[in-house]
Amino acid sequence: MHVVAGGGTGDLVMRALVEATIPFTAGALNIGDSDATLAQQLAVEVIAEPPFAPIGEAAQMAMTAAIVRAGAVVLCPIPIGPGNVALLEATRAAQALGTRIWLFEPALPIGATPSENEPDAIAQHVAARDYTDGAGVALYRELRDEGARVVTSLPALMEELQQFIKSSLRHADLN
Repeated sequence: MHVVAGGGTGDLVMRALVEATIPFTAGALNIGDSDATLAQQLAVEVIAEPPFAPIGEAAQMAMTAAIVRAGAVVLCPIPIGPGNVALLEATRAAQALGTRIWLFEPALPIGATPSENEPDAIAQHVAARDYTDGAGVALYRELRDEGARVVTSLPALMEELQQFIKSSLRHADLN
């Protein structure tokens, strides 16, 4: 599993993964960020960048590689700015290679999904934390439109992740 977080948005997810004994990688995170500090303690690998700097090309490549190796990613509800839109770009690139994506949106009403709400209602929720003149919302829509699952509660997220892992293990046993 790979966790994309920042600014404290990944705390619950990282702790739940550890509790469920699901190993994970994390990043790219800014050194000194609360999620980076927690990930250093809990994650198998952390991709870190200097604070207040855009995500560099090397970190973006390392993150894409970590996501592809993991085969699954949880994208926490990060603020999306010019310096970290690369996180969404790397997640989208990995998705195009077959990586499963979960969009963790706990501020949405529990159970909200694009099929139950107008797709733009969820995009509007993301727009409230998008500081890229819409680039973040556009990438989020692409992720969702290409099969990323929107999950609104931690128990539902963990259930889906555990089902994914069991399914992946069964598939590996068949090969």
